[in-house]
Amino acid sequence: MDHEREPRPLLGASCSAGLGCPCTVAQKCYESGVVKEVTLRRAGGSIAATLPKEMADRLHLEPGDRALAVETATGILLTPYDPKVEKALRIARRVAKKYRNALRELAK
Repeated sequence: MDHEREPRPLLGASCSAGLGCPCTVAQKCYESGVVKEVTLRRAGGSIAATLPKEMADRLHLEPGDRALAVETATGILLTPYDPKVEKALRIARRVAKKYRNALRELAK
């Protein structure tokens, strides 16, 4: 199935360069050439994305390396696997579940 979808914009993301400029992160990424289109393919029961060779080389990625895929409000963040980050995310999920009522009240 080929579905035409609008790409999700990076809403609310502002320049982190500290230059005081009104640019968005997306604009900076496109200008610097670090944004690459990838094609999703079926791999068994999953969907796989292949990174361009020059990006994998620049980031020192090898076949078999592990990464964390984090679903964000603006899309997917792919970051190198770090057991400390995974442990911190696990703890954060437990805390959020345990204190969900208090967190909901604080969010008001």
